[in-house]
Amino acid sequence: MKPLTLNSLEDFLYRFESFTSSELSNIDIITPTSIKVELSVQDRHRSFDWIGLDFLFEEVVEARLVENEKLKLIDMDEGISIIHENGLFYFMLGDYKTASGTKSALCYIISKSLKFQEAQARL
Repeated sequence: MKPLTLNSLEDFLYRFESFTSSELSNIDIITPTSIKVELSVQDRHRSFDWIGLDFLFEEVVEARLVENEKLKLIDMDEGISIIHENGLFYFMLGDYKTASGTKSALCYIISKSLKFQEAQARL
């Protein structure tokens, strides 16, 4: 897995168009402080072909998760927000500009480390 850094965050969100219309596949709690999120998204670098992305959140500080059975029902038109602030990554479903809106999101994860890897699309 590759670490997502503050320097690469803006380009990463641009590449995947902030995950608008993506599809969440799975959320796994690996350990009490590690969570894996799997989704499918269109990749600007591949002429908008669908690919899978796996996120690994480590050193999780706080989270509100959605049950896997309900993931397919979530409207992803607003995409995902990933904000880096005060040494933490804030991952939220929806379009948020600051970390202050985190706890109003349907699903969120706050962690000290965020890694990702490409995978097979899960459509």
